[in-house]
Amino acid sequence: MREHRKPAGLAGEICQHLNKTANRPIPLIYPIVALQMLSLAAGSRKGLDGIKLNLLTLAIAPSAAGKEHGQSWLAKTAAQLKIGRHVVGGISSDVDMIRNLIDGDGRCCYRIDEIQGLFNAIKSKNANTYESKIGDLILTLATSRVYLFAGNHRRQFLDEIDRDIERLKKRIAKAEESPADDSEESTEAAEVQDVDKLNRALRWLFKKRDFIENGWPDPVVSIMGHSTPSGLDSLITEENIGSGLIGRCLVIRCAEEREKLQKIEETPFFGEVNMLNRLHLINNGSLQPLAVSEEARQMLDAIQRYYDQDQRLNAPVMGAIYARVMEQVNKVASLLALEADQVQPEHVSYAFALVARCIDDVGYLLQKDAAQRADATIADIALHTRAEIKRRLAAGKVKVEGIAPSSLKQTVLKCFAKLKQLTVQHGKNPKAIGKPDLYDQIVNRMVEVGDIQLKQTGKKTRYFLTEGR
Repeated sequence: MREHRKPAGLAGEICQHLNKTANRPIPLIYPIVALQMLSLAAGSRKGLDGIKLNLLTLAIAPSAAGKEHGQSWLAKTAAQLKIGRHVVGGISSDVDMIRNLIDGDGRCCYRIDEIQGLFNAIKSKNANTYESKIGDLILTLATSRVYLFAGNHRRQFLDEIDRDIERLKKRIAKAEESPADDSEESTEAAEVQDVDKLNRALRWLFKKRDFIENGWPDPVVSIMGHSTPSGLDSLITEENIGSGLIGRCLVIRCAEEREKLQKIEETPFFGEVNMLNRLHLINNGSLQPLAVSEEARQMLDAIQRYYDQDQRLNAPVMGAIYARVMEQVNKVASLLALEADQVQPEHVSYAFALVARCIDDVGYLLQKDAAQRADATIADIALHTRAEIKRRLAAGKVKVEGIAPSSLKQTVLKCFAKLKQLTVQHGKNPKAIGKPDLYDQIVNRMVEVGDIQLKQTGKKTRYFLTEGR
């Protein structure tokens, strides 16, 4: 299976570029930045089996960890490709989303930092009507084959576009009455005289009017959201999974540790130009559906059979996630294959690895939510503690160098209030003196079953994650 940080082709080169040019690299989230860029460049092109190539992605990482680098690069690159008008910085209301869809000719990518503010507004009992409607509209636009405007929205935007049509007709009439003067140097005057250009614009306005009146076909609306663990971890709940929101998102939960500042490498000028040219070719490329190799199709069928097994498809809570795995795998594989025009095994392999990682992160955060609830059981707390320990031992240098037992305990207790509370209570209980607290019991059991290892090198004692775990 391909490692989820190293996508194939152009996406991999984008990740490499972002790693080299970041003050504080955060490589785990660069693949979803690259995929969002490919989605934006693909426009209205369809993927495997006619699937829309829009993405909903959520990247969760500590504050000041470097999340803004990928966001800035996407906005800058979109501007260089002359598709920056399709990138929007936030959502203020449901009407704002619809207006952005119309202005962007059916394409829009929302680049939202601290996205928890949007979700908190959507979920709030005190939310204004225009805020509470945003959540449903996001799902509708992300999944609809045809977006049907509500009556009041249809009337509002038909009035506006009718006014635009009348203004443009007057410009065309004026241009036809006043033939262009060859000696005229004014750029503005030349534009007014370009009757062919104005007529093309008028035809497009009439087409948009038809879409508003009868339904907008295949809207391509993506969201690239970023936030911190304290801001977004709480979004992953049974309720939100049941609503369908999380199942349609690629969720990446980074480790708590920040990378050290690095000296930015000077990137070759022609390397950046090559990336831009390749994205430009995708943006102006064929709109034909992607082909798929026989081996890649067999791999996709195998993945579908695996996740369609009853114990996954109808699993409590997570069944809603497993049911949408193929949608996510197909989208990621299709985006990686845009240059080649055919989905290959390496595209499917990477797509499966990334989606599996996202499922793992959703499961971890769901477990965290259960463990932090007021009615959490000891079993809930123990399960989350095990998951937290494994993640700590799998992160960065700790995976290679290990971590001292005291440091691991201090780190885990610091981020898990309920476990810390039980540990403090244990220490105050005279009957518990000399007996292991809940944390120690969990760690000892993990060593017994081979999840983690305790190694001693000289005077140093360190915990390591067991290979393959």
